[in-house]
Amino acid sequence: MEKNREHQAEKIARLEEAIRALPAELQQAIFWAIENLELLKEIGKRSEMTPEEIRDAKAGALSKEQYAALMLLHITEIMKQSKENEEL
Repeated sequence: MEKNREHQAEKIARLEEAIRALPAELQQAIFWAIENLELLKEIGKRSEMTPEEIRDAKAGALSKEQYAALMLLHITEIMKQSKENEEL
């Protein structure tokens, strides 16, 4: 049990280090997504975007450095994939 906690602490420390290396705007978007994850998951579940529309929107958001939109689109993509898997 103690080794598992140590392993988790190491993972968190590496994640924090990786996030600190990102641009400030992207850091803020990540923290915003974490704080609003349940809401963003619900939005993602209800989205009617196709996988192609999501892919195109992600590319546009990334090119314009719209990181909050990118976070929402990633979550939407994941929620749609998990919904598809549940239907199988």
